[in-house]
Amino acid sequence: MSNWKEQVKEGKASGRKGPYVSPGKHVLRLDLLKEMTTRQGKDQAVAEFIVEQTNSEDLGMRVGNRVTRIWNFSDHPSAPSNYKGLLLALYGDLSEDDPPQFTPLEDGALTDEQINYATSENNPFNGALLYCDAHNITTEKNQKQFTVCNWELREYPPEDD
Repeated sequence: MSNWKEQVKEGKASGRKGPYVSPGKHVLRLDLLKEMTTRQGKDQAVAEFIVEQTNSEDLGMRVGNRVTRIWNFSDHPSAPSNYKGLLLALYGDLSEDDPPQFTPLEDGALTDEQINYATSENNPFNGALLYCDAHNITTEKNQKQFTVCNWELREYPPEDD
């Protein structure tokens, strides 16, 4: 297993995300989740979402738009923890209640197999509906704005027939 996967598995989930999702409350449908190595040899994970609902006035967050989130594991020490927040939501549980209650996967329970399966070629989480509560923070290290997301699973991906 590469070093970043061990960092995702062992890291503390923070739920942070990148600059493509604006502050606000959003409902996003996962369209793609994959891992890759760039031409420069940098390990990263990429998620693409379709905006289903939002209270953001940002033009990029309009309903129906595609938004992308990239976790660059090679250059950003917080990326594994940020990515883990999404994985814990995707592997979480929805109760039978109406409305269903969300319980994320317990921190520390993420396995190598789950990390690999999440980005496997069959894209097992495509179609999952997620709630994203996004807000800006200022990073301590370099005083830059960064959008933090708290993720909750709202609907499991459709089952294959």
